[in-house]
Amino acid sequence: MEEELTPIQLNEWVEFSNREPFGVDIDFLGHAIVAASVINMSPNRGKKAKAISPKDLIPKFDRPVVTKKKLKEKVENDLGLDSARIRRDLEAAFKNRIVYAKK
Repeated sequence: MEEELTPIQLNEWVEFSNREPFGVDIDFLGHAIVAASVINMSPNRGKKAKAISPKDLIPKFDRPVVTKKKLKEKVENDLGLDSARIRRDLEAAFKNRIVYAKK
């Protein structure tokens, strides 16, 4: 481990990881594929909602913090989901047995 990694070797490793992801990146990709499939097949999605790619769901840790309001807008606009409709559907499914936390 005392040897240094040359710039050429570093570029080769970067290229290899782009072609064949390894480590935690491949775990994220597997989970993102499943999540994208579930989201795209959801009956609550709007008819004109664009398909979600697994790449859209892979975490990027250098992203800025998102506010609750912006997150709600993203869910409703990008995913084509209507939060009020989802709430009504859940309440109907559970016969209004949902207990909400006090504010």
